[in-house]
Amino acid sequence: AQFRLRQAYASIAKEGRIWKIGQAWHPMAADMPDIFSLEAGSPFGPFNRSPQVNFEWMTRTSDEWKMGLTAAAIWQMQYQSTGPIGGSVLYMKYGKTPEMYAAVAYKSKGFLVRAGVDYLSIKPRVFGSVDGRTVKVDDRKNSVLGYVYTQYSHKNFAVKAKSTFGQGGEHMNLMSGYAKIGENPDGSWEYASLRNSSSWLSLSYGKKWQAVLFLGYLKNLGLAEELPTYISKSDVYFCGNGFSNINQMYRINPQIIYNIGKMNVGLEYQWTNVEYGEYYEGKLSKYGLA
Repeated sequence: AQFRLRQAYASIAKEGRIWKIGQAWHPMAADMPDIFSLEAGSPFGPFNRSPQVNFEWMTRTSDEWKMGLTAAAIWQMQYQSTGPIGGSVLYMKYGKTPEMYAAVAYKSKGFLVRAGVDYLSIKPRVFGSVDGRTVKVDDRKNSVLGYVYTQYSHKNFAVKAKSTFGQGGEHMNLMSGYAKIGENPDGSWEYASLRNSSSWLSLSYGKKWQAVLFLGYLKNLGLAEELPTYISKSDVYFCGNGFSNINQMYRINPQIIYNIGKMNVGLEYQWTNVEYGEYYEGKLSKYGLA
């Protein structure tokens, strides 16, 4: 799709049940830090808006909800998986399977905790080659990504924290992806997802004048199992906003914000440090790391 659609969805609510249908924040990206920058702490947390069908069920006391369960089926449009032809929605289209999400949440007296899991299954290719002949193949790459989010607020103070761990997530602007690890006699390829850990913490104090501190850290963990051979750089499909030789990254981001009704004026300093590794003759290690 070439049309850039930010958010456009219908929301239907009745007795603690909420349906959301349309283009909206990905459920894993919806919980964001208190931050002034447009990137909202990315790439230390998921950043993605996608077409989806989202259902949330909540239990309530007299004045607020306590427990919540969320399930969603998600497609891709602007934020895409990567693969042999770069970033594309075709991999999900070939796979004919929506991205699946489920989460549970608990809220009480200014405290909120949410934990969820995301499952993605795509087909990077539909045609391959055997002895110079073009054949139809059944390539498929699966990945599972989980997260935990918590926040606490009291008067003018708020603290939020989020941590994601798992496989892939390049379509959410996480510094990860997957690798081609083998070829089969029928022309199909085998894949393995790279693992990553991404976390952030935000501290906020004040209302009219607001002081904020954002801290972020991410680590590229590579493959879960060692391969028999080194991996060619060209066989690694990584997030288009990063590079497959990233080892780790951290950010320190202090901010001061002045709120005037619905308008915010702010000043921030963002210090981001990235550590890269070296490719060995154009290859990554047997764990998919530089």
